[in-house]
Amino acid sequence: MCMRQSLKEYGLAVSRWLWIVGIGVLFAVIGAIVDIWQELDISMWVWVAIGLLGLFIAQFMAFHKVRVSRDEVLKQPGPWIKVNRVEEGRDFYLEVNNIGGYGEFRAEVKIVSGIENLRWHLDNYLAYWEKAAGPVAEIMSGLSDRLKIAGYEITGLAMENRLYFYEPEHKRLNWFGSNSWIAGAAPPLPKPWVILQVTISSKPDMHDGPFTRKYKVQLGSFEELPD
Repeated sequence: MCMRQSLKEYGLAVSRWLWIVGIGVLFAVIGAIVDIWQELDISMWVWVAIGLLGLFIAQFMAFHKVRVSRDEVLKQPGPWIKVNRVEEGRDFYLEVNNIGGYGEFRAEVKIVSGIENLRWHLDNYLAYWEKAAGPVAEIMSGLSDRLKIAGYEITGLAMENRLYFYEPEHKRLNWFGSNSWIAGAAPPLPKPWVILQVTISSKPDMHDGPFTRKYKVQLGSFEELPD
């Protein structure tokens, strides 16, 4: 299938320059006729060479156009992102702004510590892009998308953390929660927390490689940790 597609595109590219082949063949035919009519002592191979030259030029022009298009693509800057923490209601996001060239982004999350504070968990999982509504986001230069990372829920006096992830089996956003924390409990209970490592990668690669940061999620707070 790939070879067939290549042959198809090759044929289309060369066909745009068939007029050069036509001119070459026309000159070769006219030259051959004049040679015979005027009894010129010119080898027939000269006229054949002129016809083949037209075919060579057509193929060269097709290659030249492909090379120019390739160089234009290579000149375009790769993705470059700026990431900001955003709190909206009871949810926490990472807003990814693409200030470079086009990129196809994905993000993976790893639980570094605080597993004992979770009712159940996934050690590694895919993060969910809000606008793309999935695990992969195509972000053009100057645009952005958000990763829905975490949040918290309040039920009466009880609170719990929520960690959001993309569930590939059902192609949807899902979450798992922490142990509950009850306000005013005696003795006071420590607030559950978890430390996450978020890695954002792209195709093509970003200039400075994948973006990796650690964040601490605790009831009502979402903070970036120092390297």
